[in-house]
Amino acid sequence: SAVVAFPNTSSYPGFVRTLGWKRITFLTRWSFGLDRARKLRSKLLVSLASPLFAALASAGVARLRRNSPGAGLRFTLERQAPVTHDALWRSLASLEVLSLWKDREYLQWRYAAHPDVAYHFATLWDGDTLVAEAVIGLVGNTLWIAELFARDRSLSHARALVARVLDVGLAWHAAEAAFLGHDGGWFGEALAGFHARAEADVVFVGRGLGDDELTRRMELPGNWSLTFGDADFA
Repeated sequence: SAVVAFPNTSSYPGFVRTLGWKRITFLTRWSFGLDRARKLRSKLLVSLASPLFAALASAGVARLRRNSPGAGLRFTLERQAPVTHDALWRSLASLEVLSLWKDREYLQWRYAAHPDVAYHFATLWDGDTLVAEAVIGLVGNTLWIAELFARDRSLSHARALVARVLDVGLAWHAAEAAFLGHDGGWFGEALAGFHARAEADVVFVGRGLGDDELTRRMELPGNWSLTFGDADFA
């Protein structure tokens, strides 16, 4: 048994000094400016008025599609977690050291039943196999990626899904896409092209309950996989 929290700056000293909780890690915020991407896309469309430029651009797009790791994969966007999510989670759970247990029942409670934010489940499929999944929601003008999974931690599938999520953000007129989290490095690689910065005011704390060995394991930042969705502000 253990307890974890994301205290704000006013309550943090009490957690650590009075209650004996341990500071584990700060989170990282990855962001991608969609407004800038939207402006570049508009300029590109204007340039496409030139027949020669259009021909060259079409050839370039075709070449990019052939080289895309997402080629041949099916993309879906639904309000409910996919029924095969647990098979995807089983491919990842054994790779985690410490993480919330993110089976389908949890995702349905956390996101599909959320009273304020219309979270969606963005998925990539190879035939009938779910290979990557993200939970996304528009909060203000930010498209938050609350969760990101890829079967066996495949970077190619994760990056292909993130690219499709950015397209959704453009369609939803979001100013930016963002992901808040922490892990041993996979998130940063999956979000290649995003700007990363440490969030000094978002600190993760916790402690084991009557288990000093568990508390010592919990204190090691590299043991944890954390996402935006793990905190109450989701």
